[in-house]
Amino acid sequence: MTGAEPAGPLAAWLVTDARAELIRELRRLAAAHGLVPEVSAFHASGLTITPRAVVHTSHPAYGYLIEAEGKRTAWAPGEFLEFPWWAAWRRPDVR
Repeated sequence: MTGAEPAGPLAAWLVTDARAELIRELRRLAAAHGLVPEVSAFHASGLTITPRAVVHTSHPAYGYLIEAEGKRTAWAPGEFLEFPWWAAWRRPDVR
């Protein structure tokens, strides 16, 4: 993960998979910023990040629903088995 280290101050270190093969390295990098990597919600200054489950191969994994200024986007790991229903875009006037 050389070169992937974040620069500057961090408020949280959110992960998608607490059993990830690189979790040991992520813990080391997060600790250098005084943080613990975890699947967790985050709220600050109008920003809300909420973990949402994804169907994974063998153990729990998560993506994140990110909301700010009346807009929403989703971030999900590439190794999910089904596209997460909560990440599907849909016009608010269409059901």
